[in-house]
Parts: sequence; C-alpha cells; structure tokens
Amino acid sequence: SGKTSTLEMVECRTAHFFSDLTSREVKTILSQKMDVTHLLIGDFLSVFGHNKSTVKLTINLIARLTGENIKQMPWTGEEIKPRKLGVVTAIPPADLARRDVRAHVRTGGFASRFLIANYDYSQATIERVHKYIRDGKYRRTRPLIFEVDATPLRVDVPAPLARRIADLAKQIKRDPVGFRAHHHLRTLAMAIARRDRQTTVRLKHYDKLQELCEFFTE
Repeated sequence: SGKTSTLEMVECRTAHFFSDLTSREVKTILSQKMDVTHLLIGDFLSVFGHNKSTVKLTINLIARLTGENIKQMPWTGEEIKPRKLGVVTAIPPADLARRDVRAHVRTGGFASRFLIANYDYSQATIERVHKYIRDGKYRRTRPLIFEVDATPLRVDVPAPLARRIADLAKQIKRDPVGFRAHHHLRTLAMAIARRDRQTTVRLKHYDKLQELCEFFTE
C-alpha cells in the first residue's frame, strides 16, 4: 500500500512520473525532456499488461536506459545525444513472484540493475495511518520536495569507507560478480552526502546507507 502515492509525491523537474510505460513514453522523454534524469513508474505491473512484443521492447529499453547510454531514438533509429536514465518503480510482492513477471525481471542481467526494497506495515503503523485519515490530515499535507540541484559535483569517498561500502555490496548483490550493486551503493552513499551538502562521504552517511541496505535484501 502507498507505493504509487509515494512515487507521485517525488515527481519534480528531474523525475517524471508515469502510470504506465512503453517505448512511446520513453521516446518523448528522450526527445523533449532533457532535464529528466529518472523515470518513476507508479505500478510496474502495468508494464506487463501489454502484448508480449510490447512488454519485451519496454523491458529491453529499461535495461538499456539503466545500464548503458541510449544513442538512438527508439522506433526511428535517429542519432541522439547519449542519455542514461534511472528508473524507480513499485510492484506488490505477490505480483513480482508471478511466473510471467519473474521470467523478465529475475534474470541476472536485468535484476542486477536494481536495488529492491521490501517493506511491510506493522500493526502500530496501520493504526497511525487510519488515525491520520480519520483526522483528515491528508487534506493539509504539503507535497514532499526531494529534488536536489542537478549540477555535476564531485563527492569523494575515503578509502576506509569505500572498503566498507564494497563489503555491503557483496551482501546485497543479485548476480555472481556484484559490480552493479557496488556501483549503486557507492553512488547512493555520495547522494546521501550531497543531500547533506557535503562533498565527502562521512561515517554518518555510511551509517544511513547501512540502514537503507537492510531493505535491499530478499
């Protein structure tokens, strides 16, 4: 519960929200939305609601966007400025386990491109949410703002913390070598530091990364 709403709240200039995604939407982003760095898909299950050829093309595009630079426009083959985009999406655990979905996303080459965060609600949290709704507080809630200045900025990772990040990556890798998991976590550590307006990863940033890694498991 709450997956789509959470993604809708973080939509901003650099992150574009989709309720569904096919190659047509990707084409629009690549040709018209040059500031966009991330695609937000409210329900990943919607991607699998199309015919097999469309699903296959969309999954292929997501894999290329997140792992390589796209240099040609889908459909037309037109040369474009190389783009690489992140993808953030959500799907109910039961649907992620479906055979038709698993066949696409559980393969090593695709699954290793993502960090998967699983969450559940405690009874206490459920009660707090019901009280929040009962009291009508959602009418007064302002949207969350997560956008960070997209200007390129070098963030350094000291060697001792770099080694600890590498160890964390070995715990969450979803393929035999774990290169992508290592890259993801190192980048995430730098992003945590940058949101703290620091240009060097500190121990407190690593501690936050370690907290997040508790979710990046099966």
